[in-house]
Amino acid sequence: MDSGLPARVYSPDHLRFCLEELERYASALLRAKRGAHGVEIPELSRESAALLDAGISANEHDDPAAIARLGQGLVALLQSAPVVGVVLAAPAPMALKEELVAWLRANLTPTVLVEFHVDPDIAGGIVLRSINTIYDHSFRQHLLANPERFTRILEHV
Repeated sequence: MDSGLPARVYSPDHLRFCLEELERYASALLRAKRGAHGVEIPELSRESAALLDAGISANEHDDPAAIARLGQGLVALLQSAPVVGVVLAAPAPMALKEELVAWLRANLTPTVLVEFHVDPDIAGGIVLRSINTIYDHSFRQHLLANPERFTRILEHV
């Protein structure tokens, strides 16, 4: 990857989908270059197009071999990239997901993949999970950490 993963491609599942899409795209290009009749080149999703832009030069976008090399690099990335779980109280809009992914990639590692989960029981905030660490910055955790303060707040409501 020349310029890293685009923030729109954030999860292992997203990356797998894009890999399959790029493989179909490269296969159609190859059949068309070999002279097969009636070959339709599939349109790429925004995520796959962003991977193509980030991974190879614009003049290679119609080169099946270059796309295959990109795919091999993405498979290796998928196998080695760390995965962080992000738990939120409600489904996040895409803009928030992209912002969180961009921050994690800037502050952890540019290849981190992110799996988003929803758990209304956390009531707000965020919980980050890696293989061996949990960072719980949820509203629920703050309440449980200081129950006396919560009781005082409730008395004034």
